[in-house]
Amino acid sequence: CVYCTQMPLSPQQRDVVQTILTWLSKGNRQTLTLGGYAGTGKTTVLAALRFVLAQKRPTWKVAFAAYTGKATQVLAHKLKKIPLDLSQDNISTLHSLLYSPIEDKQGQVAGWRRRETIPYSLIVVDEASMVTREIWQDLIRLGVPILAVGDHGQLPPIGESLNLMKEPDLILTEIHR
Repeated sequence: CVYCTQMPLSPQQRDVVQTILTWLSKGNRQTLTLGGYAGTGKTTVLAALRFVLAQKRPTWKVAFAAYTGKATQVLAHKLKKIPLDLSQDNISTLHSLLYSPIEDKQGQVAGWRRRETIPYSLIVVDEASMVTREIWQDLIRLGVPILAVGDHGQLPPIGESLNLMKEPDLILTEIHR
């Protein structure tokens, strides 16, 4: 892994990056989930994945999104440490990615319209344990591969039957902090 010389990855993190790359190359399922407790290096894996994708699939644009603005800021801060130009990518809240405002005659937001398409090759959802069923369905409708990442030890949103992190496909277990 070229990225490993700039930000060393543990063997487990390298295996997860490779598994994600294999999933993307096969294209046989739209979603993949990655779980890990705080400090296991989920964001480090995302940074390494983005670095490798820039080498292997340079035309790909990635949409990084999280449920809250604060989670988006933390993700953006970590990703900006990658020695890459990420200007083609998007780092935003899920709502900004999925919905566009409908304005009234006074220019005030009167509602929201779900986007039918987005110009990205991959959606990475951070803090996926917070994602509601409605938002998940709107993400799925876009038809783009989705990597959902979160802490599988967190509880799902109150009143939700969806729990993306209940049984993640991949799990990071080694604490690095």
